[in-house]
Amino acid sequence: MIRTIATALAIMIGSALPALAEPVKFAVTDMEGLEALQQEFGAFQTALEEATGLDVELFPVS
Repeated sequence: MIRTIATALAIMIGSALPALAEPVKFAVTDMEGLEALQQEFGAFQTALEEATGLDVELFPVS
């Protein structure tokens, strides 16, 4: 009985942790505007999200 409860609790916690994760944020200082940033780093953002399973946000800094 205790093993069943412990297993169920572990599964619930394990499945809830990814939902609690905050996105990874990257700021790029040598880009003007979000459109240029997406053109230059969009493929990187997509590949990183697929490889890690995390949300990635890009921000231009001028």
